[in-house]
Amino acid sequence: MYLPPVASGPLTLDVVHHCDALTLLRALPDASVDLIATDWPYNMDKAEWDTWKTDADYLTWMRPHLAEMQRVLKPNGSYYGFASPYLAAHVEILTGEYFK
Repeated sequence: MYLPPVASGPLTLDVVHHCDALTLLRALPDASVDLIATDWPYNMDKAEWDTWKTDADYLTWMRPHLAEMQRVLKPNGSYYGFASPYLAAHVEILTGEYFK
């Protein structure tokens, strides 16, 4: 079921939201998520959404997402992040700044 995120009022959970991930993350309460599984964009010029000019720009773009994920993940929650082999080491190091 598709429901757009609500601009104001409670966020509907247990449905698929088709929206900007950062907008959705910011609408979630602290420590309210049991599991985060994300497949980051690859930034390898394979699709139109690969818009970062440099790998550093891409990693900078990831930071606010990881910060929000850290905020919403429960203390005993799990984070699974997928990355392309091209940037996997860099993504792992950056992710390690937010998660153990």
